[in-house]
Amino acid sequence: MGTSTRWGGPRGGQWRQAARVFGRGQIPIKPEPEHDSVHVGEKYLAALHAEFQKHPTTMGLRDAMYSAGERLIQVCDAITTHGPTAVGELPGDTPQERLDAFRQNFVDAVAGQGGLLADVMVRRAACRSVERLLNGDNQAFKNAVIHPGTAVSPLSGELFCALFRWFFADVVREFIAAMIAENVKVVVPVLTLDPTGLVAHWIAEQVVALLPNPCEHVSAPTTVLRPLSAVARELVTEAVNRALGITSDGMEAA
Repeated sequence: MGTSTRWGGPRGGQWRQAARVFGRGQIPIKPEPEHDSVHVGEKYLAALHAEFQKHPTTMGLRDAMYSAGERLIQVCDAITTHGPTAVGELPGDTPQERLDAFRQNFVDAVAGQGGLLADVMVRRAACRSVERLLNGDNQAFKNAVIHPGTAVSPLSGELFCALFRWFFADVVREFIAAMIAENVKVVVPVLTLDPTGLVAHWIAEQVVALLPNPCEHVSAPTTVLRPLSAVARELVTEAVNRALGITSDGMEAA
């Protein structure tokens, strides 16, 4: 995990079976064939959904995702209304210093200050979110960070919904990356682990496809026009549960 926090995640069972795929050479040290990543990714995705369907409170990840999802929506609302300084001041004499300050403010606001492994995964996902925000199509927002006092540039609905869905998928990506690091080294301790992150990335893409899209819900026929953020808040629980494979009828999300 790259932290001093002791690993407290699941081991054995389907996780060990997935890890053994590495030992059979399905993912070479320099992975190239895409089907290799898919093969291993399918094993880990199945293990993820089986784990959280049976033990939904594993590592406190589900609750950490619920809380961080709510904070992400609040942050997006705030910066849309009040601009980048809504999450903190942007000190610095250069554009890069102000961008770095915004990154730190955004991540702190979304991830919180928890020190558990679940919080570490949420923080890393928030880091990915802020890069999507700054490096996406909304150049006007980045300009508002670089040049404080610039007119506020609201986030587009499309960008908001992409941030919402990818955030949860990125938390799963970080969880899977940690599982690979912790489980594979037990099974094949001398192997270099998924060095380019192909497996975790493939899983994140599959998870995004499972998640509800607030933009689609807003555009659905309804008698009440609601803000996008309000719709997103109603979808946080569903998004988290589907990302982790938790369903009320005992079946995995599909």
